[in-house]
Amino acid sequence: MASSKPVITISTPLDDNAQIELVDNGETGFTTGTPKDAIKSIIKLANNKSLMEIFGRNGYIKARNKFDAKKLTNKLEKIYIELLKSKGIGIDDRIISKYETINLEEDLYFEREYVKRIKAVICGSSLSKAKTLCATTLLLKLPLLWRLIYILRRIVNYAMSELIR
Repeated sequence: MASSKPVITISTPLDDNAQIELVDNGETGFTTGTPKDAIKSIIKLANNKSLMEIFGRNGYIKARNKFDAKKLTNKLEKIYIELLKSKGIGIDDRIISKYETINLEEDLYFEREYVKRIKAVICGSSLSKAKTLCATTLLLKLPLLWRLIYILRRIVNYAMSELIR
């Protein structure tokens, strides 16, 4: 996406994966369910240069807006500050004020969606009800952890896209 190219990926519905987080199906590329669908998507793009350009441009904009290293680092720092504050560790007000304008709402959306997907994977497996309840409870009680996972995944994805260029 950072290279202004459309993305076609195969998402594995029984595993949690980054494809469904990164690729906006029908906007930055196609997220398909099978190799056969991926081939159809490749052919569709090969026959439609303007769609390729639109997806490429949308992907570039998304990569620059969502995976900017400075923004991601600031969000990660804010998460650490919130975590320290929640543990009763005093932090200088000047430091806290630097992060007041950073919005983590998008990360909360990710957290809700991530928990839904994890629940689906856990509940769909052969785990006992007790283990399912335990895992689900753990996920719901650690919102800062999920924000941290989200930010770290975005940093890694951004770094990987920079390395590929």
